[in-house]
Amino acid sequence: MPTSGDVVQAFVAAKQRQIDAWREASVVATEAVAAATKRRREEYSPSVNEANLYCERIEQNERTIRMLKSLRGGPFERVAPGCVVTLQDKEGISNYLIVPEGGGCEVVVDEQRVTCMSMKAPVAQAILGKTAGEAVLCNGCYFVVCIR
Repeated sequence: MPTSGDVVQAFVAAKQRQIDAWREASVVATEAVAAATKRRREEYSPSVNEANLYCERIEQNERTIRMLKSLRGGPFERVAPGCVVTLQDKEGISNYLIVPEGGGCEVVVDEQRVTCMSMKAPVAQAILGKTAGEAVLCNGCYFVVCIR
């Protein structure tokens, strides 16, 4: 299993790739607006909205990158933001990076899929502060915690 530092670096790299792609798309949308300035406003309004959406996404990802870089690396004795946990339940095994905000995005590190989980998520709330091997009940499911 990869270390929390490896996982954080993979998430930062993935977010940076998204930012780069959105910047390119924003330029294309902005150029479409400029090319349509002589036409009716309704014809280029969607491009303006699209460019604004890309700018918002870029800002959000830049905040996420700053947050990821600020996380403390391991080793961890208890579940805390910045640690990678493996949760096992009746459905199988899943790996998560616990983060203060955001969540949902995934990366593959050392052939292991890891999902960002916000510490506001119910499962994260249930496992915060737990130690390796503890069983936790959340939403009717039992989880066994393994800290990486």
